[in-house]
Amino acid sequence: MRSVIFRANELGEPLVVLEGNPAFYGRLGFEYSVPYGIHITLPLWAPPEASQVIRLDNYQPHLRGRVEYPSAFDHVADH
Repeated sequence: MRSVIFRANELGEPLVVLEGNPAFYGRLGFEYSVPYGIHITLPLWAPPEASQVIRLDNYQPHLRGRVEYPSAFDHVADH
């Protein structure tokens, strides 16, 4: 994950968004995404804080929105 963050920053990306365990990803610098206006539709079992973002060097506060998954994810089971 550190390599992905480093590479995304090198490429000038503003942020990385993921859904995952806040305790695990928090130690890498990820934060709850909703205060930054970034929303993810999570599985029913996931806590809201599983919606996470890490702001990179090129981050702009006006970047907000909802994460949209490709249609290939439409049939992934919610369990």
